[in-house]
Amino acid sequence: LEVSQLFIKGFSEDSLLAIKLLFYIRDVRGGLGERQTFRTVLNWLGDNYPDVIVKNINVISEYGRFDDLFVLLDTKSKDIVIDFISNQLNSDIKNYELDKPISLLAKWLKSNNTSSQESRNIANKIRLALHWTPKQYRKTLSVLREYIKVTEVLMSDNKWDDINFSQVPSKASLQY
Repeated sequence: LEVSQLFIKGFSEDSLLAIKLLFYIRDVRGGLGERQTFRTVLNWLGDNYPDVIVKNINVISEYGRFDDLFVLLDTKSKDIVIDFISNQLNSDIKNYELDKPISLLAKWLKSNNTSSQESRNIANKIRLALHWTPKQYRKTLSVLREYIKVTEVLMSDNKWDDINFSQVPSKASLQY
């Protein structure tokens, strides 16, 4: 059976256990770290059980990454995701201004001037939902990405000494 069908069957029998299993599947640190299965099922949940998304949206990035949320942008849970992103961005901006730690949301948000059409579409959906101008969106991401010292930003700025290589994920290290 397809993964979605297996999950649906398990969810109908024991929804809590199925959700726990789903997050174990995605868990990048203590679980399987499987991205596609998680996103496929998350998309199904987004359309069929928005209440489950509401209850779990704050832990999606803990077990996976913020970009896992993007699969929900074309579901009935879109507004939930946009509210979450908006609140997290506002919190990050406030913490940036107070020189406090911020989340990695800005790292994973898509740029609206990238070469990938799919990425631009996602960026524009989010930007429009936030009621931001393209410039406001781009500048905000730029400032927050620099603040969290995103490896790719430091590399493009030729700031090799500022990169903490012990914190760069292994896949990124191999790629770069």
